Amino acid sequence: NDPLIRHGTVSIITIAGNQIGRCIVNGKGFWLEPGRHFINNPQFNYIGAVDRNTECIVVGSKARITVPSGKIGLAWEKGEPLVLEHGIVIERDSPFFKYDGSVDMTRSLIVHGSIKFCSVRQGLFGVSYNEGVLQILNPGRHTLMKPTQFLAGFLPSGQQTLSIEAVTSMSADNVGIKFDSALTIVVVDPAKAVTMLGIASNRPKNRNSGGSASKGGAASE
Repeated sequence: NDPLIRHGTVSIITIAGNQIGRCIVNGKGFWLEPGRHFINNPQFNYIGAVDRNTECIVVGSKARITVPSGKIGLAWEKGEPLVLEHGIVIERDSPFFKYDGSVDMTRSLIVHGSIKFCSVRQGLFGVSYNEGVLQILNPGRHTLMKPTQFLAGFLPSGQQTLSIEAVTSMSADNVGIKFDSALTIVVVDPAKAVTMLGIASNRPKNRNSGGSASKGGAASE
């Protein structure tokens, strides 16, 4: 019943049904599936068994990835970013492969190398720039693949109240006056609101006040 029995060059390994074994033969990694294995090889090196549901199992140049549900896996292959989906077992045999772990898919912004995942919630517009050109992202999930495209922030589409602090002026009959006020606006055209007023948060996780333009129907007042 011992999980590992060794006698000279002979190894008898017993892998439980919920585990997967790791071993190296002649410098190359191998998996051992559940069951009993009889191996006679002087170059055999048994590393041990781990729970088969472990997110990342590595032996030699081989990697076995199981991304948890509701997350996406982030990896690299020869310097290129890779995105691994959940629900399947992914095996890679490459010395250039590296797994960075997984992140929650509900994040507003996920950046992995040149790949960016942006989730725009209802009631917001995403403000991005593609090679310097403004591109508005409607509510939903967006994948930005170009390294020259980035997310500048979010713009609320609902009603916003912007306060105007004290203003000092002179009336027509030369009487000094001082007053403050507030504007209630609704962004209808986010592109004009950004280009004419320059409104966009540079921190995607924060919600900043939106703006409106006075021409072209960019907003109702």
